[in-house]
Amino acid sequence: MHKKLKYLIKNMKDVFDIDGINTIAKEIKFVQRKSSITAKDFLVFNVFHGADICSAQLSQLASKYDSLLDTQVSKQALDKRFNKYSVEFMKEIFNQMMHSQNITLKGLNDTLNLHFNRVIINDSTSFSLPKEFKKDFTGSGGVISPSAIKIQLQYELLSGSFMRVDIFSGTKSDSPT
Repeated sequence: MHKKLKYLIKNMKDVFDIDGINTIAKEIKFVQRKSSITAKDFLVFNVFHGADICSAQLSQLASKYDSLLDTQVSKQALDKRFNKYSVEFMKEIFNQMMHSQNITLKGLNDTLNLHFNRVIINDSTSFSLPKEFKKDFTGSGGVISPSAIKIQLQYELLSGSFMRVDIFSGTKSDSPT
């Protein structure tokens, strides 16, 4: 593993509040009992694993998990962790991070409010999915992208709230409507 990645993981506590992560994991029911896969490790794995997490085989994911976190985990244990609670956990971590980033603006709030009623950030991204998702998320076709997804996000910076999150097929235009 790269030295920079190990450094980031080791100093994750400077970026994330580990106790906060554990609290969120318990509230969401991602953590219901002691497990070899901790909330922090699951978060690190999903953030730093790479782009192929959706298409890699479980044996490859378990191997990556072992090498990234120096912790052995079975592919069955890892498979069980990818569930509705892990989705809610990752969503809540994302929401918490977005809100914590907004704290930076609090000092400028009076100045910004003098000039702006709202500051809207609009962004979109798209990426290919495994071919098994073709029925729900059609890609542009061909061998390269039989299945693709687009995500459109609108975030109101001054209030720190999400205005809109749209998820749709890779063939649909991602222009705001």
